[in-house]
Amino acid sequence: SFRINELINRVYKARMLQKETELSALQAQINPHFLYNILGTIKTCQSIGRLDIAGQMITDLTQFYRLSLRKSGDRILIRDELEIARLYLNMEKLCHNETLSWEIHAEDGIENFLICRFTLQPFLENCILHGYSRTTPTIHIIVDVIYGDDDVIITICDNGIGIESEQLEELKNTLKNKTVDYEKHFGIGNVNKRISSPSFGNGTVEIDSIPGKGTQITITFAQMEE
Repeated sequence: SFRINELINRVYKARMLQKETELSALQAQINPHFLYNILGTIKTCQSIGRLDIAGQMITDLTQFYRLSLRKSGDRILIRDELEIARLYLNMEKLCHNETLSWEIHAEDGIENFLICRFTLQPFLENCILHGYSRTTPTIHIIVDVIYGDDDVIITICDNGIGIESEQLEELKNTLKNKTVDYEKHFGIGNVNKRISSPSFGNGTVEIDSIPGKGTQITITFAQMEE
């Protein structure tokens, strides 16, 4: 009986270690993915002669990574995550000739809770990447961070072109099955996989969209403190 319990404990610990390793790997993947996209944007600005914009983006990118790397660990204060989001949006605004605007609202004291690092950026990137169209030449994003019962609830709303029903169903399946696919919806799948783990508050990600009117992302996770 003692040996059986010992074996069970060993298997459990091995599985937990494997899970932690997988989550750390997912965390590490989101960062280069983001950097690749931003460097591509800087290169585009340089190629069309907008060296002022490229220079400002490099400055913002430096601040972005200084903040991102300032603290170790996979969880950071919501305050820092929101600052990372602001820096990212500043960089994107420079690329879109002032056609991008946003509001960020957080209830008092909620910024002192912890959040899974790099939760917001992939969703903000999708708002911008897929929101612009001929009928939606300007994008406005609203981020709200509010208290649930024992949760933190973050909503990200945009007034972009929205998501067609077939693609929306595909995205919902990605969230439901917690899949991470390099070819499709990588950023969203990555965040969903990490934030749904016990380490990050057993969180959930929901997506709703109306074609022609916009998209809303709702992220819910347990209130966690340092």
